[in-house]
Amino acid sequence: MKNHISQIKIGAESTNKKLFTLLIGLSIFALLVYMYYIGAIVFNVIARKNIENENKAIASTIAEMQVDYLSKIGSIDKSFALRSGYEDPTKPSYVTSQSLVGMLR
Repeated sequence: MKNHISQIKIGAESTNKKLFTLLIGLSIFALLVYMYYIGAIVFNVIARKNIENENKAIASTIAEMQVDYLSKIGSIDKSFALRSGYEDPTKPSYVTSQSLVGMLR
């Protein structure tokens, strides 16, 4: 009887030890997964900030181009066009195409 009880105690201790080892292993795994996700979040935030800065720079460049365009559009007239090589058409030609419905009939 004593022998049987001592075997049960040894079996319970072995099971407790296995459960404790499993719990420690799962805790370490959960910690590693947590660190991975925190790192991924940090890198994504940094990448988003860089993209926002690039968008600001591009928007600034576009705004400068728009101001340049608006300042030049007032100086474009017929005399500027003629100096730049534009010629009035003497005999205009028009191009037409058949509609798709007309081609199917």
